[in-house]
Amino acid sequence: MTDFKVGDEVIAVSGVAHRTGCLANFVTLNSAFVAHKPQNLTFAEAATLPFDSLIAVDALHAIAKIKAGDRVLIHHAADEIGQFAMQVAQRAGAEIFVTERLEKQNFLQSQGIQRVMNAQTHDFAARILALTNSAGVDILLNTLSEEFIDTNLAVLAQDGYYIDLNFAGVQDRQKITQTRPDVHYAHYEFDVKDTLETRPDFVRTTLLHTVQEIEAGTFQPLPYTLFPITDVSSAFHFMAQGKNVGKVILALPTSARAPGNFGRNEPSELSINADSAYLITGGPDRLTLDIADWLVQQGARHLIMVARDGAISKLPKAAVHKLEAAGAQVVVIDADLSAPQDIERVITTAGASLRGIIYAADSFANSLLPNQTTAQFEGGFASNVQGAWNLHLATQALPLDFFICFSANPPLMDSQAMTGLQGRAIDSAISAFLDALAHHRRALGLPAHSINWSGWAEAPMSAEAGNRATWAQTENSAITPEMRLQLLDIILTQPDAQ
Repeated sequence: MTDFKVGDEVIAVSGVAHRTGCLANFVTLNSAFVAHKPQNLTFAEAATLPFDSLIAVDALHAIAKIKAGDRVLIHHAADEIGQFAMQVAQRAGAEIFVTERLEKQNFLQSQGIQRVMNAQTHDFAARILALTNSAGVDILLNTLSEEFIDTNLAVLAQDGYYIDLNFAGVQDRQKITQTRPDVHYAHYEFDVKDTLETRPDFVRTTLLHTVQEIEAGTFQPLPYTLFPITDVSSAFHFMAQGKNVGKVILALPTSARAPGNFGRNEPSELSINADSAYLITGGPDRLTLDIADWLVQQGARHLIMVARDGAISKLPKAAVHKLEAAGAQVVVIDADLSAPQDIERVITTAGASLRGIIYAADSFANSLLPNQTTAQFEGGFASNVQGAWNLHLATQALPLDFFICFSANPPLMDSQAMTGLQGRAIDSAISAFLDALAHHRRALGLPAHSINWSGWAEAPMSAEAGNRATWAQTENSAITPEMRLQLLDIILTQPDAQ
């Protein structure tokens, strides 16, 4: 072996001789099935490439002989094979039609795919025939059940290719070939071990070609949902529910990737990518500006800052110019995240590259519970809780690296808080909800942290005048701006949800 040395960052395709694949402490394999990791990808992004690129290339090129101008229908296009098949088809110059479940269609549309149809009904046939002047599609990549056979055949052009990725019984195959003898039918089963043994040149060539296309920017890594290796059960549960868009990735601790370090239970690595977008809500105040600055220092180049009721207009232009001078693109949005239409607008603006969310609750008028009005409650508790929940629902299918909620020291019941920050009951209730949301997301296999901050050393811009003296009184024990960024850097690599 001359192409690799100890310490090289690599990607690989492994067989399943022991039914574990790469779910093992050590993997030994032929160097022909290894390639250098693209330098522009994180390990998690690189892990999305090898397996599905082989399937997509094999199915569309080796079997269907795809060419420019072909019309291709890809069912369940938000799944991992569908995601790579779209890229292979686009690279070949084909015209793409896709189907997906309703809850995943927005994701595909955010990728620029225009012809997105429902994978759960038979309506896609009529629409495709209308869009193609009854010509249909030349290649069909199928993952639908046998009840859709007739519908699939109805949209497949003369001499078209029907590539079935599902388990197909003998009767299904006979029905297809007898109903449409002109169709080139292939029941496709990709056996990794068999392919490595019988077609090593194909594996090697495709793996190297994929890396080259990634480095050239022609192919993109697949979207993914990340789980720590210590939480394998949640990863499989999440995948079994069909909630994933793209891949489900198991992440090793950072230290385990160094030569000689295996299986250590260390904190995970927080990945901030220049090609990704990051959403910050709340404020604007010193906290959100510091967080924005911190993200840019970590390598972020696309920020979306959101606040409601016109508060975003108070964002100092000098602060935005500072972020832009550091190389960041900053988009500011006046939006109420408790309103569904505003949530949709924010997520659409962020696009498919959204990888991180920092949710800082909006400020509002606090008072003792007996003095609370309905307007105060709705403007504080209801809007912040509903906003966080809406954001959670709207991004469940996105491959986020982090979803961070800022809450208060639970539930602000230390003696100093009780005597100083009076009238903060709604703050405490909001914090309790954000903590529960973080645990709920973890139970679903989604990334989440809820950070229970204690008092700040400086009063927020939005603090009520009556409480500013209290912030000053707690200064000796409170967190300074410098401290909170240092703590944030540490906290976000920890496995705990709260």
